[in-house]
Amino acid sequence: MNNIYTSLGLIVNFHLLSHEDDINQNRLTLPSYCYICHPPSELDEREDYKFINFWTWISDCGAISYSRQSQIIFDHLVYSTIVTEEQQRQLIKDLLDSILYNIQLTYNELQYLKTAVIEVLQETDRFTNTPTTVSPTNTITDIDPEDYIDQIVIQQEDSEDDTENLNLLFQNNMAQQADIQQLTAALQQLLAVIPNQNNALVNLNQNVQQNTNALTNQPMRESKLVSISNFSGGNQDPISWLEEFTRACDANGTNDNRKLLVVPAYLKGPASTWWTMNQTLQAGDANRITQWTGNNNNSDFKTNFVNTFRTTTLTEIWTTELEKRQQNLNENVDSYASALQELYRRVEVNGFQYPEAMKTRRLVNGLLPELHLMIKPHNDQTWAAALDRAKAYELTYQNQKSVTAYMNRYAPATPNTQSNELSNAITTLTQQFS
Repeated sequence: MNNIYTSLGLIVNFHLLSHEDDINQNRLTLPSYCYICHPPSELDEREDYKFINFWTWISDCGAISYSRQSQIIFDHLVYSTIVTEEQQRQLIKDLLDSILYNIQLTYNELQYLKTAVIEVLQETDRFTNTPTTVSPTNTITDIDPEDYIDQIVIQQEDSEDDTENLNLLFQNNMAQQADIQQLTAALQQLLAVIPNQNNALVNLNQNVQQNTNALTNQPMRESKLVSISNFSGGNQDPISWLEEFTRACDANGTNDNRKLLVVPAYLKGPASTWWTMNQTLQAGDANRITQWTGNNNNSDFKTNFVNTFRTTTLTEIWTTELEKRQQNLNENVDSYASALQELYRRVEVNGFQYPEAMKTRRLVNGLLPELHLMIKPHNDQTWAAALDRAKAYELTYQNQKSVTAYMNRYAPATPNTQSNELSNAITTLTQQFS
């Protein structure tokens, strides 16, 4: 531990000493390099072989410990299917910052190490193979703390915007439909009374039918069948809220153009401030929201909203929840699998996808013990196969428990049970006469 304190300077020194000396500190952030704040997951030789190859290589550069953050960032780096060069450089920087070294790296050495990681990524097919290139480190020099700790400035403006009370008055369409039905009936009677005017009446009937179709095909009038909750940001799930808001608007007959006009009334606190600041941008600015959906860029509300409020902290919370999620005692297999899929949908972003085999193993490993013992030996490699097998065994297991309970209820007492009852009766009598 002393080597770590000496090499990384006072900033790392104070943080790690707070763990060793049990100093109670109020920290704004938990450093990504701290393996105590972010304990790493146990490595599996088959599942985590890429990380093992990377760690073997980086250890030659003086790396001595990594954290859970290192593992998460590495997974994003090697498993992402669509990563720009800028994103790749940022991920490599974050990865190197999440590792502790037993030497100090100068700015030039750190830049050299970043370049070396890019080269080894290409050489080893993202660490699929064992690297052969060794990245040497130079002499110990003073370190700039800014290379290891990101300066986080938290700005929060509390604003209370007066919002309009959306009380929409809607008229019923039933009166129009009744009028049309009465008119159609009257025309049919007129056709029977004046047969010589059939052609004229047929044309008139066609016109009425066209008007009827026009009324029927009119956009659904807005209503307020489903209430909508507010969104304030922070740790509130932006994906669930946006989906609930969209479903409520669709049920209420609110089209996309109206959604963009209505949504500000449901944005509160930091979310309201974000919207207000966005709309102050000049017309034509690429980041100014002008449409509810369809652009797939920052001028698209749905895209901009999710990109803004799906924070790194939320992604880490979802990732941790995914790793710890197991089937509850009174939870069926379908509900458990759906909960896992919801978590995967939140953490798989920017082209990053967990391999199918990894998802399948996590599904099986989280099953109840009696199901896990039956499913694990089959070694299913696809999610669908493992889920179907688990549901089949679940049904069989439930039926077996019902039959066993029925048999135990009506089975005669065994000799051992009778002996125990007789022994208890003798003991009771002995106590009464003593």
